[in-house]
Amino acid sequence: MLTIDKSQGIDCDIVIISCTKQTADKGVLLKDLKRLNVAITRAKKKLILIGTEKYLKEIKPLDKIIEKLHAEGWEQELNSFDD
Repeated sequence: MLTIDKSQGIDCDIVIISCTKQTADKGVLLKDLKRLNVAITRAKKKLILIGTEKYLKEIKPLDKIIEKLHAEGWEQELNSFDD
């Protein structure tokens, strides 16, 4: 397992990005477009993005990715534990 900073220049078959710690200021990674770009582009075969749709849509680069996921039918909705 690598952090975003340690993975720069290293491609992986599968990349999992967890955006489950949701803060009002959107966190360091999600506000830094260069680091976010590194995180997203390291995946050669599969990118798994974990987080709530509402939260991720509030982040400018990710809003387009979320739209593309919907258009292609690539998203998988998971029920919360509260349901």
